[in-house]
Amino acid sequence: MYSFSFRWARHLLHALLLVISGAALSAPTYRPEVIAAPYFDLGCWWYDTAITMNNHGESLLWSRQCGTPDMRTDLYSSTGELLKVVGSFSGRYGSRDVRIINDRGSLAGNDSTGFPHLVFVDPAKGEDFYISGFVEGDSGGMLSDAFAYGASDAGHIAGQALGALDGRLRGYVWHRGVMQEIGTLGGKSSTAYGVNSHGVAVGTADVHGSTHHAFVFRKGKIADLGTLGGKNSVARAINDRGQITGFADKANGYEHAFIFADGQMKALPTPQDTVMSFPESINESGHVVGEYHLPDYSVIPFLFDGSVVHRIQDLLSPEDQLLWTVTRAVAINDRGWILADALRAGDTLSTVVLLKPMP
Repeated sequence: MYSFSFRWARHLLHALLLVISGAALSAPTYRPEVIAAPYFDLGCWWYDTAITMNNHGESLLWSRQCGTPDMRTDLYSSTGELLKVVGSFSGRYGSRDVRIINDRGSLAGNDSTGFPHLVFVDPAKGEDFYISGFVEGDSGGMLSDAFAYGASDAGHIAGQALGALDGRLRGYVWHRGVMQEIGTLGGKSSTAYGVNSHGVAVGTADVHGSTHHAFVFRKGKIADLGTLGGKNSVARAINDRGQITGFADKANGYEHAFIFADGQMKALPTPQDTVMSFPESINESGHVVGEYHLPDYSVIPFLFDGSVVHRIQDLLSPEDQLLWTVTRAVAINDRGWILADALRAGDTLSTVVLLKPMP
């Protein structure tokens, strides 16, 4: 009896070890590929920080030059080729904050060159155009500000717009020339941060006073997603499967990253000593990248693979862990590629890298 139990326990332990090791090996190893490295020009160092990326690996970066107000937006290919300069907050490139790109190569952002503040759209094919705020009265919307924060591969744009007559600030979904206003959850304002190819938008809306909750806007109706036990919440992004990521207050008042699926909001399983956490991007597999903060004030870029939260630094090969320190992860596409900022050993200025799973 004893020997049978011992053999059974030994086989069970062996099976558990295989399961555990298999789970550990399920996360891929990533190899950094340089998209944009710091360089010296015009008597000063230029460096880039990552904004976002599409499924082709085309990325938008902020390019910064020390000692000047210039901070332009550049479009890069997946191999690190500068495709074009698409705008800037200030300086000789104009006042165009472009931070959205979809799989069609369409670009969108915010143009504050004049009055009002307009949404700029470069559709990749065809002429550039602008989107103004809500059309009302005699203004035709041209006296109303509009801001863009998200776009879909089907051409939807989501953001916030102003009503020129009453000054209301509301989220919107724009598609093929039609702007659909998103209401609130009982408060004064709302903002849409993401939209999928079905036109379903997510964001945050005032409930009452200073309280705001994450929402999903589907077929003309807004629904409250709730919180993680605290006061406020914000939905940041949604994929075409309807999975939503964002952050919400816990009962202790700190924000924590969540994923909302099948009618439930669940906190991402970051380490137990996490103070707060924030997501940046979700792909069609439900994988999320973002960052979590620890009590020692360190900020850890993470990958959530649908079940486990991984430190992205730990997913680099041993030799790359010695060469690179990943400091931010801003986007993950459907190929599993991650757009990130990283410091090369010995550098003080960031390099933008594309992290690709190794075969």
